[in-house]
Amino acid sequence: MNKNKQSLTIRRILVALDTSPPSLAALEAAAKLALQFQAELVGLFIEDVNLLKVAQYPFAREIRYPGGTIQKLDAHSMEIQLRQTGARARAVLRRSAEQSRLQWTFRILRGAVPAELMAAAREADLLVLGRTSRRLVQSSRVGSTAETAVIQTARPVLLLCSNLDLSKPVMIYYDGSTAAQLALTIAAPLAQISGVLHVLLFAEDEPAEQKCRQEILAYQGDFKVIGLMTRLPNHEALDDVFAKSEFGLIVIGDTAGEPSKSIIQRLLREFDHPLLIIR
Repeated sequence: MNKNKQSLTIRRILVALDTSPPSLAALEAAAKLALQFQAELVGLFIEDVNLLKVAQYPFAREIRYPGGTIQKLDAHSMEIQLRQTGARARAVLRRSAEQSRLQWTFRILRGAVPAELMAAAREADLLVLGRTSRRLVQSSRVGSTAETAVIQTARPVLLLCSNLDLSKPVMIYYDGSTAAQLALTIAAPLAQISGVLHVLLFAEDEPAEQKCRQEILAYQGDFKVIGLMTRLPNHEALDDVFAKSEFGLIVIGDTAGEPSKSIIQRLLREFDHPLLIIR
C-alpha cells in the first residue's frame, strides 16, 4: 500500500443483534469482514426500555407471528422474552465467531436502543446493522435505528437488508475527497475476493479526473484487482449504472456535505445493495 496515503484500520467490528433476519444477515456480514481484516467481532443486544414501558400498560397486547394469535403483554413476560432473545443472540454470535476462529465478545445493555447503540459504536471501528427491524413494515427500506446511525454516528457504518456477497464486484463512489481516499483503503482489499473493483468516478474537471485516476490505479496495483472506471456525467446517471451491473457491496465516503449526503440518501432510499459508509 502507498505509505503516503491515509488509511483506515478496522480492529473492532460492532454488530447489533436481535435474532431477526436482518440482524442475522448483519452478523454474517460482520463475521466476513472481521475475518478479512482480522478484527474482533463484538455483538450487542439492547433490552429496549420502551418495550418494557409499553408492557406495563394493562391494555398492552402482543400479536404472535406466524399464526396471528393475540395475547396479553405484561412486564414479567417481556423481561423473560428479552432474556431469551439476548441468550439466543449470544449463541448465534458465538457459533459464527467460532466457525471462523474469530476473537469475539458479547454485551447486553438496557436503555433506549438508538442512544445505547450510538454510545457503543464510539468504541468500535465499524458498525454493522440490518437496515430494517422485524417490527417495521415491509415497505420500509431503512429502519429508525439504522437511520439514526447514518445521521449521528461518526464511525463507518455498513447497512444491509440481504447477505453480503463479496464474490461479486465491489463498487466505490470516488470523488478524490479525503473520505473517498479512506473508502478506497477499505474497498480495494475487499475487492480482492472477487478480483474486481468498479469505480464510479466523479470529478469537476479533467485535471481532477486525472488525479483521481492516478490515485485509483495506485491502489489497484497494490491490491492486484481489476479496476473498472465509469465516469459519472451527473449523479442521476447512478440509475443506469445499477441497472447494468451487479455489485456485492457499495462503498462511499461521507464528506459531511453535498453531494455525498444526497447520494447516500438515494442509495438508502432506492437501492437494496449493501452499503458501507466511510467516515
